[in-house]
Amino acid sequence: MEQHTHHLQRADGSLICITIDLDHFKQINDTYGHEAGDAVLVAVTQRLHERLRRSDQLFRVGGEEFIVLITDPINTHQSLSLTESLRQLIADQPVNYNGQHLSVTASFGVAHWRQGSDSVTELLKRSDQAVYAAKANGRNRVVQYDIKPPSTQPPK
Repeated sequence: MEQHTHHLQRADGSLICITIDLDHFKQINDTYGHEAGDAVLVAVTQRLHERLRRSDQLFRVGGEEFIVLITDPINTHQSLSLTESLRQLIADQPVNYNGQHLSVTASFGVAHWRQGSDSVTELLKRSDQAVYAAKANGRNRVVQYDIKPPSTQPPK
């Protein structure tokens, strides 16, 4: 992802970061084995590639974490609609592994680049904070980073 950073920092259009974290992935590995976990990762990656545009960039950044960078201009409503469609695409179809149907869901965090005031590192941090809020608030959901960091605590 680092080789893309220079291009993204000088991009004139919008930049959106979507962080995707598969829910309870460790349980899949622990219950069915690492080959099953690998099958889930392959299936999720294929599904994401099917829905994303050619200009969108997909990266696997951790065991079960992915980042999508959207560099072509789309507005907030479109980015949330795209992200929700990605969530549904993963959740609506179990992964078939050796005749077993493994249910998979994911939590999504979305952040928009504030041109002129953001670094790519800040964008990634905000998207990561949003995905943590999605996980803290029940998983299998999309959370958009707002101006204020998303709360992981219930209101008092």
